[in-house]
Amino acid sequence: QELLAIDNDELADIKSMEELYDEIRDDPLYTRLFELANVHTAEEFGCDVPEDAYEQMAGAIEDEDDWASIRGADWFTAAQATADEQDFFHWELEFPEVFFDSEGEKMSAAGFDAVVGNPPYVKIQNIRSSNPKLADYATDIYRSSTGRFDLYSLFVEKGHQIALNGNLGYILPNKFFESGAGEGLRKYLMTEGNHPRRILDFGQTQVFDGATTYTCLLFLSGDGEINYGEVKDQDSVSNLNNTRFTQINTSELDEGGWILSGPEERQVMEKMRETGVTVADRTSFISEGIVSGDNDVLFLDVEEWGEEVHTVRSDVTNETFQIEAEVARPLRDGDEIERYGSIEASQAVVYPYEIQEDESDLISENKLERTYPKAYAYLKSHEERLADRGSESMNYPAWYALWCPRDKRVFESSKLLVPDICGR
Repeated sequence: QELLAIDNDELADIKSMEELYDEIRDDPLYTRLFELANVHTAEEFGCDVPEDAYEQMAGAIEDEDDWASIRGADWFTAAQATADEQDFFHWELEFPEVFFDSEGEKMSAAGFDAVVGNPPYVKIQNIRSSNPKLADYATDIYRSSTGRFDLYSLFVEKGHQIALNGNLGYILPNKFFESGAGEGLRKYLMTEGNHPRRILDFGQTQVFDGATTYTCLLFLSGDGEINYGEVKDQDSVSNLNNTRFTQINTSELDEGGWILSGPEERQVMEKMRETGVTVADRTSFISEGIVSGDNDVLFLDVEEWGEEVHTVRSDVTNETFQIEAEVARPLRDGDEIERYGSIEASQAVVYPYEIQEDESDLISENKLERTYPKAYAYLKSHEERLADRGSESMNYPAWYALWCPRDKRVFESSKLLVPDICGR
């Protein structure tokens, strides 16, 4: 009650709240509440918790001696260890004044006045490599975690949940408008109560020094009408008030991909759909390029191309060595693909695959060592790192395999190359 009684209008008020909150955090009962919350979240991370665990904790939480017996249980110790390992954060306990009234009851209008931020941009593939438990937890808990989602999608969902009336404003990548990785986030934002209110799209215009990112400003708490505006050049970044906006109703959007544009552009797009021919109609196969699972190890800088062996350099060791050409195939990164540009490659990918019975198969380890000793020796020197990739839901067929190698015949055939994000 003392915490809620403080007006947080001035800096001095905030300091007083911090001091009082430190005292609250030191209270033994409050500590036990955090530990109980840790058990609940740890269970969602896969910790085994007895069916009567919450009944046990509820009966013991008021008494320090009774709670001591709970703390001695193996399941409780394991849950607290998981909380420390994963750095759990319990919003309602960390900010009780935002979610509870003076009587300790959850407020009907709970939440922060606004949530503003620049969430991290991290692909789920990278999360699975570094923290598979977190990846599995996110996939189970968050509605926006579908396909190859990005971490910023989860930040949008959580930020929206803890904001009063969903009042959220983020800067984040604009590729979620149309990418497969953004499908879960689009679906979440098209649900009633989650609608965007305004989107300011920077398109190709850069806003961060030293980093090439394609971003937008996303504001939630909308009623179904999105005010959409575009920043078309660098000069406009410093004068966003002059941006022209057009209204787009969410009923006009498709979960498969949002086409956000002004009225004139949208009219042209509709005419193209009605009368034009799609790329899908003119091709037999469309796919994303390969996904290695560890680009630093499996992507090599080529210093000299050869017919039988290439001279290459690894970013991991910074060493130059030779590798058999048959299993080190030319590679182009999406950032290198340009309109009417050369397709000469400067990189190679270690590609231990062959065609067997009209199928693209991983070369067996014995055959790889026997037939391609240079490539095998390089891979073997990184076996521990490569074998550590994956998780329960992301299993590699062998420690040296690529996560998505695609079909060898398609990979080595003539094709149209398109970057992940096209300027035009």
